This record gives sequence, structure tokens and C-alpha cells, in this order.
Amino acid sequence: MDVGAMHIQGLREYLRDGSRNAHAAVDASFGSLDLTRRDDYQRFLAAHYMAALPLQPLLAGFAERHLDMAAPDYPALLEEDLAGLGVEPKRLPRLSVDLIDESAASYVLAGSRLGMSMIRRQGYWGAATGRPSAYMEDDRGIVVWRRLLRWFAEQRMNPEVAAQTLEAARRCFDLFGSAFAVSKGVKG
Repeated sequence: MDVGAMHIQGLREYLRDGSRNAHAAVDASFGSLDLTRRDDYQRFLAAHYMAALPLQPLLAGFAERHLDMAAPDYPALLEEDLAGLGVEPKRLPRLSVDLIDESAASYVLAGSRLGMSMIRRQGYWGAATGRPSAYMEDDRGIVVWRRLLRWFAEQRMNPEVAAQTLEAARRCFDLFGSAFAVSKGVKG
């Protein structure tokens, strides 16, 4: 993709188009789960926890400085959900990712709220058993997403910075892919 095109189409579109393959791979992995089954639901939450934990400080800082709002604390919401399933979140593997751009981390984490709204409509084990997920039911992330879209629309990054932001977004998606792989053995 031509990095100079970012100025014409906007940063959001540039990130979406440039990270499409990484995003599709993550969607395919998580899409292989049947979230109406307790084990798959638990794995889904555990993987999201492992990926969100290192990205949360970036989202929180970005939202505060650039969006003038507080971001939901996704690891805290996931800790609550996992504890309710008998999983000790603090004992899950810790993953890390290097050189992540705050706006890229925000793009991936806040953008995941769109997928959560679809999952809620389809149903998942916790909601079906009277234990709705604090993480999956969170609507505050959509507000972050909408403000992030406005922020993206206002940006005029130079091509080098845009390319770095795109690479960081890909690494964020790869982090979710790694978390999915590691989550296979999580038991409550």
C-alpha cells in the first residue's frame, strides 16, 4: 500500500487496510470458538486478558491525553469475569509487545468493542447462564472508539509516522493471536 495515500483516505482507513490480514487472522482464531460453551468462553476471556494487559496503559494514556476521557479498564473487567469462572487471572502467562504506538493500541482495543456488540447479539455462555460478562457488556469502549475516529480524521501524519503506526497496529493484532495460542490450556 502506498503510504502517501494515507493523507487522502485518512489514518483510520490506512490502518484498517494495512492491518486487514493480521486482523483477519485474529478474527479467524477467535471465531473458531463456540462462545456458548463454557470452556471456549473461558478461553476467549483469558486470551483477551493476556492481550489487553500490556496494551491497557497505552489505551488509558492515549484516551486521557488525546480524547479527553477515561478509558475502561479492560484487564480489571476481565479479571472480574475470569474470577467468576474460577480462573486466577494473575496466574495467566504474561505477554509483552515492543514498540507499540498508543494510537495503534487504542485502535485495536477500542475497535474490539465493535466485535463485542456482535457477540452480545449472538449470545455467549455467561449471558445464557445469568452471569453476563463485565468485559463483553461494556459500552463505554464504543464512546472511546467514536472519539478515536474523530481524532483519526483530524490527523495529518507524515508517511514515516503513519507506517510506524501501522506496524504497531499489526503487532497489536499479533499479540491477540499469541494470546489465543497460549490460552489453549487455560482451565478454571
